[in-house]
This record gives sequence, structure tokens and C-alpha cells, in this order.
Amino acid sequence: MLQKKIRHPLEPLLKGPTAAILIKDLNPKVVKDVLQVLKTTNEKLFLVGARVGSDVLDAAKINEFKELPTLEESRAQLVGILTMLSGAGLVRTLESTANVLHLTLDSHRQEIEKKENGEDESN
Repeated sequence: MLQKKIRHPLEPLLKGPTAAILIKDLNPKVVKDVLQVLKTTNEKLFLVGARVGSDVLDAAKINEFKELPTLEESRAQLVGILTMLSGAGLVRTLESTANVLHLTLDSHRQEIEKKENGEDESN
């Protein structure tokens, strides 16, 4: 019976002496710290690639990833934006389109009434 060899997506990265670093949390700051430690080894250890979620990243993409804010920082930024907008500001933003539509239709209604009244007076 022929056995089929199963290949892992990271197999091309695992040639020769290899070490794997597993980080439980998806935290860019931790990745940044690990890369700083690897820099201190005078290139005896270097990063070839990584797997983040279901994506396989090369060194350039990892350098982009390490500069992202953490999930907590992103949440804080979102809360800050919503706080600055405040409830009233957010409601005004959401209502603005409806208000413009209402004003346009009301103006159109007034114009039609003027024309109708003008026609009635001329008869």
C-alpha cells in the first residue's frame, strides 16, 4: 500500500536546523519583542516566516504586523471616537440624510402649492 506524504503549509520554511516560537495571543507587541530578541543574536537566529491565524506571512508582512495596535488599543480608539462623536453627534450624522430629504420634499410641496394657488387665483 502506498502511503501519501502529507505536506504542511510551513514545510518550505522548515529546512535545516529550525526552531519554532509559539505565541498564544495574537498580540503584535509580543511579536515585536520576539523580533528584538532575535536581532540580538547577531543573525545566528532569524525569522523566515510565520503563521498568523490561517495566513502564512513572510518577514516583510511580519514587520507590518508587529506595528499594528493591540486589540485593546484598537477598542480604546474606537470608544474614543464614539465618545467624541457623542450620542447626539452620532444621531445627527445618521439623521442628516433623512433631514435633507425632508427639506427637499417640503420645498417641492410648497412650490406645488404656490403653483396651484396661483392657478386658482387666475381663474
